[in-house]
Amino acid sequence: MQQPYKDIIYYATLAPSGHNTQPWKFELFDDGIVMMPDWQRTLPIADPDNHALFISLGCALENLVIAARNLGYQPEVNYIFGGRGFVQILLPPSNTPPTPTEIALFEQITERQSTRCKYNGEPIPSASIEALLAAATEDKVICQAITDTTTIKALTDLVKEACILQFDNDAFVAELTQWIRFNKMKAAETNDGLYSKASGNPNVPNWLGKILVDVTVSPQSEAKKYEALINSSSALVLFAGQGNSIRTWINVGRSFERFALKATALGLKNAHVNMPCEAFDVREKLAKLMQLNSGTYPFLLIRLGYAPKMPHAYRRPVEEVIISHSEAIAAL
Repeated sequence: MQQPYKDIIYYATLAPSGHNTQPWKFELFDDGIVMMPDWQRTLPIADPDNHALFISLGCALENLVIAARNLGYQPEVNYIFGGRGFVQILLPPSNTPPTPTEIALFEQITERQSTRCKYNGEPIPSASIEALLAAATEDKVICQAITDTTTIKALTDLVKEACILQFDNDAFVAELTQWIRFNKMKAAETNDGLYSKASGNPNVPNWLGKILVDVTVSPQSEAKKYEALINSSSALVLFAGQGNSIRTWINVGRSFERFALKATALGLKNAHVNMPCEAFDVREKLAKLMQLNSGTYPFLLIRLGYAPKMPHAYRRPVEEVIISHSEAIAAL
């Protein structure tokens, strides 16, 4: 049964993750797969509580479940947290074919991408917004689409405020730079990280890229850059969770991944503008602006719109993310 399971894991690995860290591992069993965090791929500065890591695992889990349904299985998900965030996916054969929705989402897994360039500002039909919100439906997850200019301006101000806080932190910039792949050769060598060309930037040698970051990147320049990116977008979308737990974070990831796959099917691009969710002081202001109830936390802020397709980010081979049972035990 290993090859079909490896095929399923391949689709799981196409999920988005913070800085394209791909923070997941998988163990194969006769009756299914266990997914777990890769604690060597955390972002201690940008994501000190690991909520973004588990959102990424939720995205991978959703891809895995969709792929399994399309490859002849009836996945059963069991959460085995114990503080470490393991997820067991049993894979009994299915007696029913995948639904049209499952087929449509599966077809977009290889097409979906985080598109970080400017968009064209074209309005999104209300029917498309409604379809996206319906696709994002998930337990304990609230998804809000924002199209009015007043709220978008207020959200942009929070993005800029958080952006300045983050890029004024040398440790944050150093961590980010560590995950930037300034040229195709480096991206192909590591099969991870933020490939510069995927953001519309030219390929440059590593040494030059690091100098350019030092010379050209400042808190004010980054805030201005993200303001322009939001201004080119057609809408913002907020994903919030009821509670601040691993289960909620994973649910947010599953919700977002279906949203992103549906957006891809509709010809829409998306990218994260998560700064207000990551800077905890600004997160409180974001929750207040969006009138979230006490105990509900904003975790993802997404910009949405129309743009050309960009180069895909690199992914590690499936063999690199599959581990043995002894390695899984060591991760406990």
